[in-house]
Amino acid sequence: QTVEHPQGGVVFKPFSMQPIVNILDPMGVIVNWDFDTVVTAQLTPSLNKNASLLGNKEVVCNAGVCLFTDLTIDRGGSNYSLVFDTYLLQSVSTTFFSVEGPSKLTIVQEPGASIVGQPLSIQPAVAVTDDSGKIHPAESEYLVNVERLEGSGASESNLGGTTSLITRNGTAWFTDLWFDSVGSRFVLNFSCHSLTGAKSAPFDTESEYRAEVCSGRQGACGAENILKSCPEC
Repeated sequence: QTVEHPQGGVVFKPFSMQPIVNILDPMGVIVNWDFDTVVTAQLTPSLNKNASLLGNKEVVCNAGVCLFTDLTIDRGGSNYSLVFDTYLLQSVSTTFFSVEGPSKLTIVQEPGASIVGQPLSIQPAVAVTDDSGKIHPAESEYLVNVERLEGSGASESNLGGTTSLITRNGTAWFTDLWFDSVGSRFVLNFSCHSLTGAKSAPFDTESEYRAEVCSGRQGACGAENILKSCPEC
């Protein structure tokens, strides 16, 4: 029987109210002579597939009372539930509860077109947000990774530059990403452990030679508007 349910969940911070599990006899009385039963906590298997339960998940009961002290979850969301298991005894679950904090990546600045071998004309920025899109700057630092989405752009192209960044104030600002091949409809795929990833809008890359030809035909044609200013190139 669970007598205290977790409450006050914030990502990476211990619940303000930690769960307590009692070992009961068939009459519903606490088995106060039990000092060695081990109770294990885990997220309800059918829910919260992208989240992880952190902290000391195994507790030895003291006089039939099993007190957890530092459980937390690494992803914001609602409808969380914990299940407690022990050898030969029936499992018990908590009521549903919520955890405040980031649950996904959100692109706050889309990448722009570029010339091959040169930095993207507009470098992308990605924030860690909750389900409503609110940026959460203070809970923790997150490692955000970026790669070319498989099947987008040129099949043999490589993404250069710094492709892994730690968020600062909830946002990762990339500064030097570039591609080594000409192609159209490149898409960047952003990922971060436990958070739902994000995909950029498609963009193109041009060769420097074609950009120069374009510039000669129509005047100034910067990398940031190659396709808009010079569609026939």
